[in-house]
Amino acid sequence: MKFIISPNADYNAKDHPAVHTGAQKAGEDLNPCTPVTFKANAKGQFRLYAAVAGEYVIGVSEPRKVKAEQPCASYGIGMRFHARDEADLVPGTYGLTAVKGEVDTAATKPVFMAVSKTDLMVVALGG
Repeated sequence: MKFIISPNADYNAKDHPAVHTGAQKAGEDLNPCTPVTFKANAKGQFRLYAAVAGEYVIGVSEPRKVKAEQPCASYGIGMRFHARDEADLVPGTYGLTAVKGEVDTAATKPVFMAVSKTDLMVVALGG
């Protein structure tokens, strides 16, 4: 099953025992709960960018739209978030594709696990 994480993605960090992986500035505009990685911009400054397959995932961005150069928190293993508006997630793990914000059960590197018909949880970091 392949889908783009909902633009309505959300979580409550107080209710989930997740690892806070840091607060950096966003290097680009990010949708809520976007899988993110660190990259250096043209000035050599490290920023959060949307991660795609093959990149090192450090977690998901906070549950709001973040503009480039705004501060942005990220959360890692254990973070459960609303990822799909349609209640049709299938059990199993989901990894990233080559499309920003897209996840797929057929991906070779699992990052998320379905924990309900609408929610995913970060279960692995890395690339």
